[in-house]
Amino acid sequence: MSLDGRGGLLGIVVCSMLALWVTGCGSSAGSLKWSAPVSAGPAAPGWVWCATSRFCAGGGDTSAGDQVSIFDGKRWGEPTPIISVPGNSGQVEVSCPTVRFCALVDVKGYGFTWDGRSWSPPVNVFRYPAPAGSYGSSNVISCPTAEFCVVAGDLNGDAVFYQDGRWRQGPSIRGRFDPPAVDSLSCPTTTFCALADNFGRVVTWNGETWSKPANIDAGEAKGTAVSCPTTTFCVYVDSDGNASTYNGTKWGSSIRIDHSTIRAPVTNPPGPAIAPAGPLAVSCPTTRLCVAVDLAGNALTYNGVTWSKPTRIDPGQELSAVSCPSTRFCLATDGTNYLVYH
Repeated sequence: MSLDGRGGLLGIVVCSMLALWVTGCGSSAGSLKWSAPVSAGPAAPGWVWCATSRFCAGGGDTSAGDQVSIFDGKRWGEPTPIISVPGNSGQVEVSCPTVRFCALVDVKGYGFTWDGRSWSPPVNVFRYPAPAGSYGSSNVISCPTAEFCVVAGDLNGDAVFYQDGRWRQGPSIRGRFDPPAVDSLSCPTTTFCALADNFGRVVTWNGETWSKPANIDAGEAKGTAVSCPTTTFCVYVDSDGNASTYNGTKWGSSIRIDHSTIRAPVTNPPGPAIAPAGPLAVSCPTTRLCVAVDLAGNALTYNGVTWSKPTRIDPGQELSAVSCPSTRFCLATDGTNYLVYH
């Protein structure tokens, strides 16, 4: 889904975002037709998840704290504050399998659910005290149905399930990732998930246990994303510009799909002046269409066989999230407060 503010290269991603609405998506790169940016107003979505072309939940980290808005296919609604503890702001992840259900988890490990009209009060899903400060952990969520969600967090390497309206502890990912710096989660069914961490490693869930990690692009911290439309097909991308696919049994070799670069942030001591600007997000509505967006304002598509070349759709901006509920609609986000219509 969206990957922002989780360390390494991700720190350059701005939390106020732009959204891009795409229609006319087909199974090949040439059929994608991106629109021009239009202001999203106060919604400023920094992350987004779309159940349909007429329902997306999006939001971001603002000076007033975390907020969430609903997109109805034409415009964003007024933002709703999402506050678990006073002063909390930072990474928020959401998953919406239907228009009448979304689940959201914040940086403190508090969960919220959407019933089609409003958001529930916060619940501490990990059942341990929230860490001091704004940023305590990275927490990711994926809901294949309105009755089942998986949350994974890197504070203690815990995994939590949402089932029958309740949050309950699940098998830990501790020992699978060291450190357990989770970054992206995709669960197409209640018995399969793929979970990627900040260091290019991925584990899968078979309904009972987490697998040993597959080292797709091991190395320094980077932004990663994974999307699985089925239990036998997943796509992994990372901000170094690499990608891999999963066939239901194993991950393929990592390939370079994006050579884009951007000016690196100034550091002390000085680091490289140029940094990779590969994809921070990917969304696969089917096994024959995946859409990835990168930090250089490009979109790339995968048709089940090959990746397209990066296409500049948002010059000068850093695309960091994309959601495609079907092959005919995608919504992506970048570092400005604009929505793009077709």
